[in-house]
Amino acid sequence: MPLAVAQALTATAKHVAAVEARVMPKYLDRPRPGTVKAFRVKIAKAADFSRGNLHSAVIVKDRPFSREYLKWTIFGGTKTRGGKPLYVPGRNIKLDKHGNFPSPRTYINKMLARDDTFVATRRGVEGLWQQRKDGVVLLAMYSQSATYKSIFPYFDIAKRLIPKTFEKQVKRSMARAMRARSK
Repeated sequence: MPLAVAQALTATAKHVAAVEARVMPKYLDRPRPGTVKAFRVKIAKAADFSRGNLHSAVIVKDRPFSREYLKWTIFGGTKTRGGKPLYVPGRNIKLDKHGNFPSPRTYINKMLARDDTFVATRRGVEGLWQQRKDGVVLLAMYSQSATYKSIFPYFDIAKRLIPKTFEKQVKRSMARAMRARSK
């Protein structure tokens, strides 16, 4: 019985992780492959049954970038960097194929080495500016904070899936255990 419940919990968590990864592109614009694969399953162990601590979980992999990035998409909130500026791309910057700012610090250092770029506050906006033939354009803004809305309903998806999936998985695991016992 404990093994069957542990298997059902693990199978449910695997299903939830797969669905979370599959629906992520509906909520996030062109997520990187590493972002979609950021979830892992903590398996349930039958030995924990006797301790009353039988559980399984879908967690974010232990990659600092994945955990940091997904925290803002799942929970929302205000991000600060402790006095250091956050770099926000201007509309005149070329984004990568996933719609992200390509390595902000490297990009800014590379651009500052050029003669036609400079850091200034113009029209009330502090940032990296570039002098072009048609005028001065903003490449990146400097900000002390950025506010994010929760856009990925991670917990809502899991809450909707778990009851139906767990019931099916328990029946399946119990049937498998009964077949194995009858042999």
